[in-house]
Amino acid sequence: MSGVGETSGDRPQEVVERGLEAAQRLAGCRGCAVLVEQRGTANLRWAMNGLTTNGVTSGRSVTVVVAAEVTGGVSAGVLTRPEVGADDIGDLIADAHAVARAAAPAEDAAAFVAGDAAGDWGKPAEQTGPRVLAEVSRGLGQVFAACEADGMEWFGYAAHAVRTAYLGTSGGIRLRITFCGPRLSSPFR
Repeated sequence: MSGVGETSGDRPQEVVERGLEAAQRLAGCRGCAVLVEQRGTANLRWAMNGLTTNGVTSGRSVTVVVAAEVTGGVSAGVLTRPEVGADDIGDLIADAHAVARAAAPAEDAAAFVAGDAAGDWGKPAEQTGPRVLAEVSRGLGQVFAACEADGMEWFGYAAHAVRTAYLGTSGGIRLRITFCGPRLSSPFR
């Protein structure tokens, strides 16, 4: 699903772990959180009682929060970038650390919450694809015929999106959560 590949080095969990390891090597780093979001969308679009386009998209974004010691306390640097893989996460961590080191101390700074890995941490990201909208696609032919018979035009789209997020912190937390859902829009004219 990820645009950066599915090799073991690009698994979301590997990106999280390498990011946390990179943060540990930085002088003055007081903790880190890495959030990897894998996403995919399948869609069908139609206009004037006919299919126009369909397809599947995928991508990844990585957000890091790095806490750093600064004069007078601790500050945080937060950065998000698209399509970051395991080989690139160290640069993102270093850049967020630099942002934190340049910032003023946070009045509400606190240690990262401690915890453990969730039972589903090792599972791959959920995926979507054309099969999810197959039933919609099959039914569109009947709807298009009925609309034409009634002198109506039908425009719209159907989409199914899925996003799996992986969160790891220097406090030991490892969480995986999946969000998914359909969208449908179908105005008549």
